[in-house]
Amino acid sequence: ATGIAYLQGSEGLSDLGSMMARYLGEGAPQPDRLHLMELQREAPASHRVLRALVQTGGAMNDVFRGSELYAQRQQWFQDHLHPLLTEINSTFAALAKRFEDFHSLGPQVEDLVVSAEMLSLRASHVLALYEYAAMCRIPTDTACASMNVAKAALRTAEVLVQQRAPQMGLERLGPGGHRLVLEWSEPIPAAYSYGYLWAAHTLFYWHRDQAMVEQEIWDLCFRTINDPVELGLTGGGGPWARWMQSMAQWVLSNRLWHFKLSECLGPPAEPKRGEAAEEAIVM
Repeated sequence: ATGIAYLQGSEGLSDLGSMMARYLGEGAPQPDRLHLMELQREAPASHRVLRALVQTGGAMNDVFRGSELYAQRQQWFQDHLHPLLTEINSTFAALAKRFEDFHSLGPQVEDLVVSAEMLSLRASHVLALYEYAAMCRIPTDTACASMNVAKAALRTAEVLVQQRAPQMGLERLGPGGHRLVLEWSEPIPAAYSYGYLWAAHTLFYWHRDQAMVEQEIWDLCFRTINDPVELGLTGGGGPWARWMQSMAQWVLSNRLWHFKLSECLGPPAEPKRGEAAEEAIVM
């Protein structure tokens, strides 16, 4: 296991890609990880069937081994992942403590101090969420208190982000600097619908992980922010590709029903924190 796979966070399309890479044995050169949803409850039968369809051999047997696979993941968490995340948390907490001495050196090093604190908070946040997902089964379980730790880390990080935003020097980029760096917008030349620091400024990956655990969401495409048409086709695909994308999104998600896979076709708008569930039949 590698710690960066857990600290970096992810979005819907990337999660779907990593899961497919796990099933197919090849994919993007990104480290795999045990997803929060895989620890919180047993994988839905639909996911096990999907794996059986894209794999061969023993994968078909996994369709009927949901409870056994879930128990194996729980054991792997206890034996390998939990010690790793605990060590990461203690290491970066000690590092952040050392950086506190740099406050006396003036504003020139403030970014280093805040960066060390943010890294420590993220490590604490991830550890707390994984402990809650893996070990909180009834409200009296000790691990259930980890949710309060995760929320506290997130609140502290939000304060730090807001405090540092005015120090970014965006005024030097002109009138459009704020939009290019911090805001959600139309796709920019890099083919993303958000500014360079939008995800960091909004703590998108923190909030996504938090929501998935709190709401017990088993949806790989949850809060997708990358557009497969923009990223996969030259020039964003052109009008016909956009029309086909819109039609596919409508077929999969409309006022009558909502297939979770539709969210991986691209974000219709900026994801909102704490947004309500769809008022439709969710499949």
